[in-house]
Amino acid sequence: MSLFEALGLGDILFFLVFAIGFPVETFLLLFITSLLFSLIVFISLKAKLRNKTVPLAGFQALFLFLILFINLAFDIVNLYTI
Repeated sequence: MSLFEALGLGDILFFLVFAIGFPVETFLLLFITSLLFSLIVFISLKAKLRNKTVPLAGFQALFLFLILFINLAFDIVNLYTI
């Protein structure tokens, strides 16, 4: 399986926007925690998924939405400052 069969255009565009949208430290923290979140969700839902591939950009987008929503609702920290 080649890289381009496993990684779609949506994944690449999501990673690009994700990387540009935050400062480096915030991006690294959010990216690593979103990968861990994706792994946990995939393992939890593995039996229920029809395709055995990981919808990585979708799980990461869900994680980012949850983090941004919780941060907006409770004003925990400013994610856009260094």
